[in-house]
Amino acid sequence: MVVALSGIPAVNGEFAFLGFFPRSSMQRAKLLERLPKLGMVTIFFEAPHRLEFALDYLLCYLPASVQIVVCREMTKVHQTVYRGTPRQILEKITSFKGEFVIVIPPITANLSANLSIANRIQIEMSRDPQTTMRQAVKAISQQMSIPGRRIIKLFEEEQRQKAAEKQKEKEKQTATPAPAAAATTKSDTSSAPAAAAPKSN
Repeated sequence: MVVALSGIPAVNGEFAFLGFFPRSSMQRAKLLERLPKLGMVTIFFEAPHRLEFALDYLLCYLPASVQIVVCREMTKVHQTVYRGTPRQILEKITSFKGEFVIVIPPITANLSANLSIANRIQIEMSRDPQTTMRQAVKAISQQMSIPGRRIIKLFEEEQRQKAAEKQKEKEKQTATPAPAAAATTKSDTSSAPAAAAPKSN
């Protein structure tokens, strides 16, 4: 941990170790909400086969100026420390083998305010009615230096997250009992006009 923190000094010596970088889309969304609230350096482990995706995710949602640290094979012979933005680190890493640690500095910005991939695609397509989704993805890929296939993966993840949230809200509404219909009281029936009695001949 000391090696990892050397790249980003902890504020007041405080940091939070949060285990492995979140796996599910829901957990990652919660992380975006949690980071500004923590207000301190956060540290994660990450598996080599998932590091590229984790850095893509951070590239999309962290402020562009934020610099992180990625450590590979800490305390071992082939220990390597990368510093920079997620994009810069993606360009520097030559091997996705071994154990990795991601260190994120204190975040103060509201990360949920950052544009989602879906919003970025919508903006690109609104520039020209003839623009297809494929062309929009290609444009975003060039802007963010992320392969198109990974842009699509992030987009699909966002859609699954939205669907899960809608389903959760639907289940919540279904579980809420509907208000009982007002029962008819005697006073209600007595106030009704009486039927006219038949006239005698």
